Amino acid sequence: MKPFLTAYDTTVCGGYVLDKLETALKTTYIHGDYKRDNGSNIIEIEGMGTTALTVPQFAHPFLLDMNGEKLLAIDVRPFGSYDRMKGAYALRNGVEYALLHRRAQLNDIWINDNPALLRDVSPVAMTVFASWISESVSRRFALDPREQLSLSILSAFHYLSLFTDEAVLDDTLRTKMATQISRGMRIGAEDVFAILDEQSAPSNGIEDFCGTAAEATKSVRLEKFNPGVLISILKGSWFGVNAEEMLAASTEHPPTWLALLMAAHTERTYKNSGLARLVERQAHKDANKQFLRAVLNLTQLARA
Repeated sequence: MKPFLTAYDTTVCGGYVLDKLETALKTTYIHGDYKRDNGSNIIEIEGMGTTALTVPQFAHPFLLDMNGEKLLAIDVRPFGSYDRMKGAYALRNGVEYALLHRRAQLNDIWINDNPALLRDVSPVAMTVFASWISESVSRRFALDPREQLSLSILSAFHYLSLFTDEAVLDDTLRTKMATQISRGMRIGAEDVFAILDEQSAPSNGIEDFCGTAAEATKSVRLEKFNPGVLISILKGSWFGVNAEEMLAASTEHPPTWLALLMAAHTERTYKNSGLARLVERQAHKDANKQFLRAVLNLTQLARA
């Protein structure tokens, strides 16, 4: 299993101390002060019960291991309130709630089912990811078209690397990845292998990605490229609750990326975001329509 089980395991969230949150969530779970649909691995902290009041606010789906059962807790309190007189939760911000819930559904599949289901749902996820990274970085560093192409291939390689546990990039894995990138992005195999042949191991996070960018593109402008610079470049691509941190997490956590990509396709609230504008360029294509249907069907596995 890859190290990025949840957004809290990614580089941007790596410094958080989560012991107090975990203890409070487990206490709340034991007391039953949460909402959980039948058959679901997702529990919602709505604010019901006294123990829920001790839970600090948290922005991302949080993994709870309760006697071997892997559950994902989400904090929906910022998007509504629990009316103790009526004994019901009143939703105020349905758009942000839906995005958080979709993230939890996809994270459930990532943890409790086969992560390859998310990889294989559609090549659109990889191609838009590669375009998002390479176009954003190329604009900042004024890369030429050839350098941008190389960076887009490296970005796609990084995305696919998030789905493998392999420590070494052998010929079999290299060929498999090259085929996926070549077909999905409609790039010649020779160009793809020119980048992948220089890689000895899968990308193990954005530090690896940034560290190999200069060599892959042959651009001296990227010699000091690092995760902090990457995150600063991408942070304007989305808006809303905790947007910057979600974007940063999505560079290493496919469930977060897929949820954002879904919202960029479907929610008018985000239509002026950089990511939504990128999606809009090809939203009419059949591949994008198939992506939407495939992800919606896949989330049914989360049973929530």
